[in-house]
Parts: sequence; C-alpha cells; structure tokens
Amino acid sequence: ADAARRNGLQGLVGVPADVAADDEPALGTRVFSTDPAEVATFAELAVRACLERRVVCAPASFPGIGAADRPPDSGPVTVTRDLDSLRERDLVAFAAAFRAGAQAVVVAHALYPFENFSTPASMSRRALVDLLRGELRFSGVAITDDLASPAVRDFVGDQLAAYAAIVHAVRTHLLPRARLDEAVQRVLLLKRSYGLLARPSAAGR
Repeated sequence: ADAARRNGLQGLVGVPADVAADDEPALGTRVFSTDPAEVATFAELAVRACLERRVVCAPASFPGIGAADRPPDSGPVTVTRDLDSLRERDLVAFAAAFRAGAQAVVVAHALYPFENFSTPASMSRRALVDLLRGELRFSGVAITDDLASPAVRDFVGDQLAAYAAIVHAVRTHLLPRARLDEAVQRVLLLKRSYGLLARPSAAGR
C-alpha cells in the first residue's frame, strides 16, 4: 500500500485471497497458503493497510481459484471445489476481507461445479448475486480481469461485443435501466469516498 501511494497509484487490484490446493497448486507462488485461516488473516491485514493509506484494495479471485487446474493466462480455468468446499476454504478469506472494509473485489473467470462448469463465475448470477451479494452481503464494486484474456475469451468473443450486448439489452429493456444505474452508483460512491471525482467548476454550476 505504501509503495502504491508513493508511485501515485490509488488501488491494488488482485490482492491474494485464494486458498491453495493441498497438492501442488497450479498457480504456484501466486497463492498465499493452503490454510484458510492464514489466507484470511493476510487478506484482512492487506485491506486494513490499504484503508489506512487511502488505497482501494480489491481481493482476488472470487469465489476462489486456489484449486484451479491451470493458470488463468493459459486458457479456461476449472475449479472442482463445490460450494460447501468453497465456504470452508476460499470464502473464509473473502469474508474476512469484506469485514475489514474491502470496497472492491475481483471476480474469477473460472468454471465451477455450481454452474455445471458451463458459465464463468464472472458471468454467473449464482456467483455474483446469490453468493457475493446475497450470502456474503458484499455491496462494493465487483470487477473482473480482462474480457479478452484466454480464461474467458471463448465465452465472450471480444470486449466490444460484450459492450454492444449490454447497450442492446438496455435499449430493448432486457436489462432494466435501474440495474445499470445501481452498478454505476457503486462505482461513483467508491470514487467519491477516495476523492476521485472531479468537483464541478464554478462556470459549470
């Protein structure tokens, strides 16, 4: 957090909150520990340090990719942990980070059993609405990695197509305008709390 502030950065995206598999983890040293309690403590301390230094902290990668079968930058990722296993392991750290005050979270592009390995968590209502917003009651900003990354490219096509699909959904009322406003409001509240919104000039008032 100190280094981020010294270099003019206002956020740390991807603070490790994944619990490694007991055998050789595919993510290597990118995973902090195999012990959920140790990862939870690390995530909590990292978030608190960021808050003290006015740096946005976004733990990753919800709901946990510690047991991934390969690194996300090499292609679609599969995590075989079911919801009960995630609750016992990975979600412990995310819950700790949220209690400590994390205002953003990175959602994984990985595939999980609770979606029959067919929909990435970043596009899953079960992961984003039921689990993140409902069960863990997280009300901050949820972001994802690059939509052009190998882990999700087959599901998205490209980022322009994703953008066009959202615009079309709003214009045809498939996506309620209120839902879009809700997402934008979360981003604006986060920016305002860190002084990132420009104040209107006198001429523009």
